[in-house]
Amino acid sequence: MKVLPPPSSPGTRGTDLTTSRTPRTGGMAPAGGDPRGSSGGGGAFGSGRRDRAGGYADMFDPRGSKVQTSVVPPQPELKKSGNAWARNREADDEVEAKVKQVRSLLNKLTLEKFDKIYTQIKAIEVSSPEVLDGIVAEVFQKALSESNFAGMYADLCSRLSKENLKLTGSMADAPESEKQKLNFRRILLTNCQSEFDRFANEETLMNDLKTLSDEGTLTGEDIMKVVTKAREKKSAAMNEFVDKLEVISKQETIRPEDIGVVIGRAKRRMLGNIMFIGELFKKKLILEKIIHTECIQRLLTISKAKKEEDVIEALIQLVSTTGKLLSMNTKARPLMDNYFKDFALLSRDKEIPSRVRFLLKDLLDLRDAGWQGRRDDGAKTIAEIHADIEKEEKEKEAAAAASASSARSRDTRGFGGGRGGYGRDMRGPIPTSHHAVSMHIPSAARGGSGAGGAPAARNRLSAAWESVERKEAAAAATQMSADATTVKLRPGGLRPGGGGLRPGGRGRAAGSDAARPSASLLSNSFAQLAESAGGTMSLRPGGGGRGAAPKPAAPKPAPSTPSAPPGLSKDALKRKTKSILSEYLSIKDVKEALECVKEEVPSSNYTGFVQTAMRNVLELRVQEREVMLPLFEAFASGSVLPHSAFVDAFSDVVKMLDDLDIDDPKACEYVGKYLGRLAAVGAFAPKAAADAAAPADAGLGFLGSAVKEIENPALAVKLIIGVFANFKAALVAGAGGRAAVDDDAASAASMAAYTACGVDLEALAAAAPGGGGEKVLGGTLEKSGMGFLLPLRAAGADIAKRLRDGTPVADVQAWIEANVAATVRESSAFVRTLAAAALGTAVAPTLSAGERGLTADVVSEEARLLKDAAAPLLRPAVDGNVDAQVAVLLEAQAICYRARFPGAGTLTGPDGKPRSPLVRRLFDGLYDHDVIDEESANAWKDRDPGADDSGKTEALVQTNAWFEWLATAEEEDDK
Repeated sequence: MKVLPPPSSPGTRGTDLTTSRTPRTGGMAPAGGDPRGSSGGGGAFGSGRRDRAGGYADMFDPRGSKVQTSVVPPQPELKKSGNAWARNREADDEVEAKVKQVRSLLNKLTLEKFDKIYTQIKAIEVSSPEVLDGIVAEVFQKALSESNFAGMYADLCSRLSKENLKLTGSMADAPESEKQKLNFRRILLTNCQSEFDRFANEETLMNDLKTLSDEGTLTGEDIMKVVTKAREKKSAAMNEFVDKLEVISKQETIRPEDIGVVIGRAKRRMLGNIMFIGELFKKKLILEKIIHTECIQRLLTISKAKKEEDVIEALIQLVSTTGKLLSMNTKARPLMDNYFKDFALLSRDKEIPSRVRFLLKDLLDLRDAGWQGRRDDGAKTIAEIHADIEKEEKEKEAAAAASASSARSRDTRGFGGGRGGYGRDMRGPIPTSHHAVSMHIPSAARGGSGAGGAPAARNRLSAAWESVERKEAAAAATQMSADATTVKLRPGGLRPGGGGLRPGGRGRAAGSDAARPSASLLSNSFAQLAESAGGTMSLRPGGGGRGAAPKPAAPKPAPSTPSAPPGLSKDALKRKTKSILSEYLSIKDVKEALECVKEEVPSSNYTGFVQTAMRNVLELRVQEREVMLPLFEAFASGSVLPHSAFVDAFSDVVKMLDDLDIDDPKACEYVGKYLGRLAAVGAFAPKAAADAAAPADAGLGFLGSAVKEIENPALAVKLIIGVFANFKAALVAGAGGRAAVDDDAASAASMAAYTACGVDLEALAAAAPGGGGEKVLGGTLEKSGMGFLLPLRAAGADIAKRLRDGTPVADVQAWIEANVAATVRESSAFVRTLAAAALGTAVAPTLSAGERGLTADVVSEEARLLKDAAAPLLRPAVDGNVDAQVAVLLEAQAICYRARFPGAGTLTGPDGKPRSPLVRRLFDGLYDHDVIDEESANAWKDRDPGADDSGKTEALVQTNAWFEWLATAEEEDDK
């Protein structure tokens, strides 16, 4: 471009560039020419008007120079080559065309158009397996991407599964066996299973990505390792995310938010699949057994072991969707109860993020509410949405009307002394009425109270009230008497200074005009008068003008017997309890504390007092808790607090132990100590039993029902052992002034009390997840010296020790016959104990080596011990008894469950094949050495789920091949 110089001076007769107009054709006027003579309009400086060719015809330099823009020459047309690419729509194969048609229909699917769209999808001709796979894949992907409409897509799948699609071509001519393999439902469930398996696998892409994000190692090489691992899994469901991750790994700068986007999409897809599976189950497309074994139990196992946030959230989503239907099956209720026990424990696990813990609490609340959610988030029609909006608007209007009515009600109550009403002060207008009532108060009563004055006033008030009701319609107007003894009852009530009933006060003139008060207001006035604590009064309904003579006061009745003091409120009881305990901590005077309880705590509050006192004790320091023990023993030994107060109070404390343990890890220890010490002094037993030197049951029978409310079984085990350990120690020490007993007598009394309370420690320990209850039971019993509570367990420990020491089996059997009664030896409980000792001895080398250290020699030693020690000891105990053989298999299952079902690692057998896992090896050995037979094995397999079936699903999976072999062997034997 070229720049033309500006004029030499403002006065020069030349072209003024600030006012010149330029042509709109894109060119400039020739030098020396008059630009105003050019055709077309223009713009002033800086107008920037575009010409028709799309450029700017007039541009100026800010300094006054004119800028000439160059004109872009016309571009030649592009020449098309002979082999130019062009989309050939006819070349789209049939599969792609029909998949696109389904995709287009699904994009239009709504509840209003459901039947129409369904008919169109059903009308699509399915001519090949690829077309059917494509249709199912489109529906599946749509359901995952729009999880809020999972129910609608599940309904679509249900109808497409029940009503056959339109088969043509090779599909129509295929045999029935092929058609069954290629039905809509089977392909859909295969997609759901592959997606679920990909997520349930502990080495999922999301977990690897989260590990990288948490560690901050977001390098391209590390991300490519994740990509390579995902490619090896050959999961078509992950192709989209893996491709995006590969693109991210090639960026120069890898941002965490990019990884977060990939993780978020994968998580939404995962939750969508879980919700879709739940909806398919509700449509009966998935069996209940699969939901239990393959979904819930699998996710729950991973959740307890790994405590991964996404896995727990998926589990919550699945149970929320399917829980209502699963709970209707009475046979599955024990499973549901076990699930929710684990959910309750997880909801209190501080290792889990608080957001997920609150989701777990919401799930617990949902079950308690009968599976009725607070809101319905499912798909709705437009009419339903409009109905919901209308309902919300009506509820808001009703709430607003109720609020306004409440406000008016408060204003009306102000008539009797409220805000804005009559009688608020002496300046407000006080209505007069011909229904007003004169009242006479004797001078002797105005000064305060007299003996029997208040009861007499209430009696006269009652009689006068009946008279008012009879004569109210004919009552005449009354006025305030000049005499101080005659006052006028107005709706203002008896509030001091309020212009109502106020002897000697400054009332308004009797002749002031005001609205007539209603009968209800008069009723309120009389009610306030009846509740007043003032002096004696006499009511004068009716006439009684200014000169009316007062009626004489009725004679005073005899003083009545004072009634029992009313109970304290909850807050008042808390303050009183804290005051008594604080005073005791200061002066250590037991008698003074007992007197305070006797005088200041009503009998109706005794249970609340004990409970509140125990809660206060748990808030004290450890040394102060010990100081409080003698005071509680004095409460129990004295005649102030009954035994029922201790039973009810400590029942509530035990039921709250889960929450108490969260706040104070030593709460269980001290609740057990107080329970044991107080039981030793007879706090929980009736008076006759409590006076005995060693109470037969110590009154601890309430523990049997109370510990059932503890959600953590391991905590319940710890509590029970603590109770009876302290009970025994208190008996030996002679607590509460009782005579001390020897150790044997104390052990016998403890055993009797434990048996009477109905608590099963071994059942509680077995109910704890992950073998935690067994660890607590074994460790606490040994540490406290309370092994005598479980004699079978003590016998089992002795048998196991003898087997580990290499004692011959014959000697062990002789010891059993000498020390265990014959009736006990025949019980299933003893068989479980014997199996625990024998099988535990056999697998001890394997468990010590671990899966990584497992060698052929270790497996050989395991087989030898099983053959030479365990089997000979178990055969006589289970010979011909199916129930006893099932008990042995249950113990084998329990051992493997506590050891987390160890496998064989990379170890191979003589045939070069991988070794079987531990549970399979145990089943093989027990069957080969005639400890179990086919009948007992099948009885174990078909056994209904119970409390002692932890790990049954995993055991069935790992022994599935063994049962198939067993069935084949049976067929061969039959032949």
